[in-house]
Amino acid sequence: MPSGFVTKIRFTRRVGKNKVPKNQMITCNREGKRKSRVSLIEMTNPRINYNCPAMISIRLKVCLDHSHPCDSEMAKLLTRNREMSMHMCRVIERNDEAESNATAIGDATGDGQRIQEY
Repeated sequence: MPSGFVTKIRFTRRVGKNKVPKNQMITCNREGKRKSRVSLIEMTNPRINYNCPAMISIRLKVCLDHSHPCDSEMAKLLTRNREMSMHMCRVIERNDEAESNATAIGDATGDGQRIQEY
């Protein structure tokens, strides 16, 4: 079942001579109350508004000035830019399996002591 909601742009505030967008409000298409003069009985496919409060308010202001130096070479060290290769994933999985096997062997001795891991 799909999640989310269908959106519509409620308003866009523009400023200046060039009418540059400043902010925008995106709402659910079921927002507001019914305003049609045609009754629901006469409509073939009535649209019902539920006064839905879901909305997204966007402020369209971009500031690219940083208070710190930005180096493109250092970007690969940021945590959000790190990716794990399939090789590293397999190595970690093998290590996890080996650790769980060592624990099972240690518990199987029966004397309550674990086997010393090297």
